[in-house]
Amino acid sequence: TQSTWVIGPDLALLIRGDYVVGDATLNRFFAFHVIAVPLVLLGLVVAHLIALHEVGSNNPDGVEIKKYKDASGKPLDGIAFHPYYTVHDIFGVSIFLMVFSAIVFFAPEAGGYFLEYNNFIPADSPKTPSHIAPVWYF
Repeated sequence: TQSTWVIGPDLALLIRGDYVVGDATLNRFFAFHVIAVPLVLLGLVVAHLIALHEVGSNNPDGVEIKKYKDASGKPLDGIAFHPYYTVHDIFGVSIFLMVFSAIVFFAPEAGGYFLEYNNFIPADSPKTPSHIAPVWYF
């Protein structure tokens, strides 16, 4: 960012929070990755659902669903967004959450597929090789 023409040094200082990378930088990146990114993704999901609800999905079958409408103006060949799509999505999310919860609460290591055995070995400084050093910000 410092190579950017007029605003580069000021932008780098704003992002880092100091003249060197330090605690403020780590706090800002942690907050960005843990709070801002999920909120942006949640906003995109909500915007997608609103657009799907307002406009409707495309029609790969080629049947013009807006051609025949009932007295209230709803297409006769269309499927209502609610309850069909909402129940379908809630069912899929609930299945995912059940599987996810079963893994988290009953088998977090799952034979080494999720968490390796080495993560459960207590730290022992006399047995640790000297070339392994902590990361600079610890």
